Amino acid sequence: AMSGFGLFNYNYKERYLLEINARYDGSSRFAKGTRWVMVPSAALGWRVSEEPFFEPARTYVENLKLRASFGRLGNHQVDDYAYIREINMGQLNYLFGGSKPNYATIDPPVASNLTWEVIDQYNLGVDLAMFENRLSFTADAYIRDTKGMLTKGKALPGVYGTSSPKMNAADMRTKGYEFALSWKDQFMLAGKPFAYNASFVFSDYITKITKYDNPNKLLSDYYVGQTYGEIWGYVTDGFFISDEEARNWKINQSSISDIIYSSAGEEYGLRAGDLKYVDLPTIDTDGDGIPDKGDGVISQGLNTVDNPGDRKLLGNSQPRFQYGINLGFNYLGIDCSVFLQG
Repeated sequence: AMSGFGLFNYNYKERYLLEINARYDGSSRFAKGTRWVMVPSAALGWRVSEEPFFEPARTYVENLKLRASFGRLGNHQVDDYAYIREINMGQLNYLFGGSKPNYATIDPPVASNLTWEVIDQYNLGVDLAMFENRLSFTADAYIRDTKGMLTKGKALPGVYGTSSPKMNAADMRTKGYEFALSWKDQFMLAGKPFAYNASFVFSDYITKITKYDNPNKLLSDYYVGQTYGEIWGYVTDGFFISDEEARNWKINQSSISDIIYSSAGEEYGLRAGDLKYVDLPTIDTDGDGIPDKGDGVISQGLNTVDNPGDRKLLGNSQPRFQYGINLGFNYLGIDCSVFLQG
């Protein structure tokens, strides 16, 4: 790998701040013509607290700064020479003419135009310090676009006989925010300084798929518009409380309870303690275009977002609303801190 780097900084009266830098990175993991990527970034800052009109507020506010930035990163974490198809040699375990013959196989097709995955991030932020820097506050909101993710490309016809090659074929966007609030101070306790601090941080983000080759939106794969981490599943309505209730159950759930229905003898069929699955509305009986009745069979439909059968979006596996609390003090040379996270 090779890189070139340039940086420019400008500071006008500690009020207006500008920083621009650019890198030009190259990697031998890609073919000629796709090895290089430009990864620029820029940041602007305005220290409002240094403006003449802010003078009346400086009694309480030591620093107020507004920030805006853009940055790009490149990712080349692919196998070495991934753009080249390899021919692998081997030897059969069968004898022909008294010896084991050699054979050769070729790897699945590869995309010769594989190149860098890039990540663009846009950020707005504010920094605030008050009451002789006892109180500080920082907040940021950002959008992160991941472009050209290396994943399977266009589906190939079944007669081709091999899997789809990896390509720069997927994009996703993350929107999030985070802020931090802290207080630190000290006072005299029994003639000795007692210093203490408290801080609180909070963040949240959501990631959505913005480009992916799944036009039918099959639930077994990623699809455009999907919130990353989606969990689709069947809805349950508790357990059968008796064998009689299970025998009289009108909903056919054999596709889910296949092990129960494939069992022999007394183990065959639903029993008390087995789960009851909800037959979600899939049939429009009044012609208003909205399903209002189930079909009596628990199924996965066409396994698509538009026809998921009796499954629905149940939740998401990604964390939301993360926070942390840090408390601490120093007295007589003793440091103590407590950290909570959730």
